[in-house]
Amino acid sequence: MHPKPNVVSTIDSDVTFVTSLEILQANAMGGTSWQEELPSNTSSHGISISLSSNVRNENKTEADAAREPEQEGTQCSDEMSEQLPPPHVGRSLLSGMHRVEVQPYSSLSKPGPTLEHRCVIVRPNSDNVRLRTNLEKMAAFSFVKIVDRLSHDATHVVVFVDEQNRTKMTTKYLLALLSGKYIVSEHWVYACCSQGSLVPEEPYEVTGDFSQDASRRIPRMARLSLKAQQPRLFSGLSVCFFGPLEGGRKTRDDLEQMIRIGGGRVIDWEDMVFPFHGEIICSSKTGPAEIGQIQQMYGKQPVLASWIIQSISVYRLLDKHQFLCCGG
Repeated sequence: MHPKPNVVSTIDSDVTFVTSLEILQANAMGGTSWQEELPSNTSSHGISISLSSNVRNENKTEADAAREPEQEGTQCSDEMSEQLPPPHVGRSLLSGMHRVEVQPYSSLSKPGPTLEHRCVIVRPNSDNVRLRTNLEKMAAFSFVKIVDRLSHDATHVVVFVDEQNRTKMTTKYLLALLSGKYIVSEHWVYACCSQGSLVPEEPYEVTGDFSQDASRRIPRMARLSLKAQQPRLFSGLSVCFFGPLEGGRKTRDDLEQMIRIGGGRVIDWEDMVFPFHGEIICSSKTGPAEIGQIQQMYGKQPVLASWIIQSISVYRLLDKHQFLCCGG
């Protein structure tokens, strides 16, 4: 039994497929088929490959062989296997037992399983007809999936922006910022549909929310920080929420999710122990008596929930003394 040949595939302007000499030699010398071991529908670069057998007629006469036209590819025999020329690139390779055919990359209708949904785009909550139509077009692209909810698998979050490429400070935006996602404007979607393929994100990357200077490019800074495996914003921070956080723009569940995605820990009030080295978060409506009780029990003053939101907005922990809860 012959050793399994190495197959190397690359992408050229049309079709590029390079096969090592071993596959031609193995086909000529033993006719061993690798069809069961080599996937028939995809390669490491997403190129579709099909293998078909060319059965050799051992009873063929010399006269019949002389009448057959010469094959365009390389003919192999046991005697000439050592003198094989290098395989051709960008065409079918014909060997004694197998024909290797390559389909152009652009003709593939489905990605390989390892590349499925390489680009997962979270659409905004909007009835904008133009954006919805273009997102439907993008859904037909290879490796693209359009979703409504932000998840771990998401790669891009689409938002609406102003003339400075800034966006509204929504919960989805803040969570995407903490997760290091590409946060891009709707114009990136239009550009992709116009080009018929994915275009670079950087020119369309959001520069921040409406409260920030566009030149700071906060989302890009956060994304590159996480890409470089820097500590997350709330790494090493323990937080306990005191009472309901009613009346704010973000719910308690939203804030707890932000802390966890940012690398921090949320401690239940019942599980707190003295001394508590984390931060106690409360609402601006927390009364003076409750604040005094917290100070007496834990020796620290609680911090307003807005400290979390504003720190995410600039992607750095702000001075908490500017957000101390003084009581309603």
